[in-house]
Formats: sequence, structure tokens, C-alpha cells
Amino acid sequence: MPTFNRGYVVWKAISSVLAQTLSSWELLVIDDGSTDNTSRVLEEFVDPRITVHRIAHGGPSGARNRGLELARGELVAYLDSDNWWEPTFLESFDEISSAAPEAAAWYCGRVSTFWERTPGEPWRVVHDRVEPASILEESDVWMANAPDVNCLVHRLTAGQRAGGWDPDCGWVEDWDFFLRLWLTNDGKCAPVPKVLVHYRQVHGPGADGICGELREDPAREHAARQYLINKWSHDPRFDPALLRAPADGLPPIRAHPETGGGGCSHSRAQRVDR
Repeated sequence: MPTFNRGYVVWKAISSVLAQTLSSWELLVIDDGSTDNTSRVLEEFVDPRITVHRIAHGGPSGARNRGLELARGELVAYLDSDNWWEPTFLESFDEISSAAPEAAAWYCGRVSTFWERTPGEPWRVVHDRVEPASILEESDVWMANAPDVNCLVHRLTAGQRAGGWDPDCGWVEDWDFFLRLWLTNDGKCAPVPKVLVHYRQVHGPGADGICGELREDPAREHAARQYLINKWSHDPRFDPALLRAPADGLPPIRAHPETGGGGCSHSRAQRVDR
């Protein structure tokens, strides 16, 4: 669990892990150089299965890599500190990993809540229920679509084969990781046919997280997009147009009900039922 200055919400994420019906787990909380009250909040959780590791601020990918270095279990799951799991999340993945030992990774569905506002206006909120795709093809992954990181579980060895997370990737880093996970593990990924994750994004004043913060700084988002284009353009299976956006034409913020899309989500691997 990477976290940075989320003392106000990290407790809810950790509480959802403590509420799991499967009791055999370890939670590695990687405090990515927080300067708020995160450290004090984390002190409240006294459980031998929970350990906190503090590192210099470097972004979520670096924090996840530190977690991979420390992980001792066979399976690795990710939970961002502003999201939470259903109580049967770990149990469901444990069951399917035992039933499908040939797979390297699995993914489930999610319920998403997008908050957005502009100064002087009330919050606009959109809720999505995203079912996991029953079949995921390599062409889907190359179309810059992937399961959200909070919905993903993989074997530790599979993540190591993929080379871990790219610390220089500042946007849709979960797609970049999943693409490499797919390519280095022969596409052995399978769905868990359940919706087990509660996902949130906040846009506008008070935005937190990569998606919201980048949208407040278009130049930074364009640089992050260009990084991925440069990284993958050597491969003929990749279409740079999928990530390219004109300087004045970024996709609309997700919480605009009249648009019904945009933002930071890339999830053709999952079906949206509104």
C-alpha cells in the first residue's frame, strides 16, 4: 500500500484489509515521504501483520517497488491508500489462484466514484460499476487498457519477471506495468468474476492522486503521456495516437455527467455498466 499525505483516508483502506475473511496476509504500508499526519494515523494500527516502511518521496511506482522487494508471500495485491476492498477480496483471489495454478495474474471488477468541482460550484459525482471482462486479449492490452491496479493480483515471481514498476512513469503506470506483466508471462491472466474494489478519484480544487493532480497541470500530464509514447513507440503493436492528446484538448474530467468519460481511466479490460 503506497501512501503520501493521506492521513485523512488511509485508515479506511487499512481497515478494509483488517476486515478480510482470509486472515493469512501481510500488509506492507510504504509511506512515500508523507509530511502530514499519516505517520500518526499509521501508529494506531497495531497488528503483527502490518508493517510500515518510510522512504523518501518518489511516487507510487517507487513505493510499490519497495513493497515488492519486501514481500514474502507468493501472491501480491495492491491497494492505494484512498481505496478499499470488499471483505472477500483476498479470499476470492486465493480460491481462484488455487484453482488455476497455471495463471500468473488475476483481476476483478470495481465500483468507482468520481468527484469533481470548480471553485464556487458544488461537487459533481459519478458512480460506475465495472465488471471484469470474461476474456482479455493481447490486443485489448495494447489498446492502452488494463485492469486497475487495485483490482490486480499477481504471483510475486510474475511481477519480478516484468521488471517491477517504472518509477519514471508518471501517468497510467498501472497500464505500463500490466502490459509488461502480460508480455513476460505469456498473457496468463484470468478474471475473478466479482466486483470487489471501491475506487475513488477527486478532481478540481483539493484534487489528490496522480489523475486529479495531473489534470490540474496539463503541461505535466502531456509530459507524462509523451514519456509512455517514447517508451513504447519502438514496438509496432503500439499505436501512439492512443495516448496522444492536443495541447488544448485533454479528455474531459470524468465526473462531468454530460460527457460520461475521460479522465485517467484506461479499462477496456473491464466493462462499464452505468
